[in-house]
Amino acid sequence: HYYSIPLYGIRQWFIKGDINLKIIVDKTKCSEDHKCLAVEVCPVYALKQNKFNAPTINAKTCTQCGQCITSCPMEALKKVRGESTNA
Repeated sequence: HYYSIPLYGIRQWFIKGDINLKIIVDKTKCSEDHKCLAVEVCPVYALKQNKFNAPTINAKTCTQCGQCITSCPMEALKKVRGESTNA
């Protein structure tokens, strides 16, 4: 069964009981020429950025709260099903 919940103003679809959802960085959408806003808003400091490169996500620390997703103007962060945290 699918269900939809509003997450910080964005409606996202989840599969009930699916624990394999991960937040990833889509490097094709990240311009990698700025300080990443998502790094600043993460409440558990799961995102790190080296210079102006695309951020990386520590999957063990990330709580999947979604604050990074809504803060990225490039829409480079998203929730997907899978193991990898960086596309």
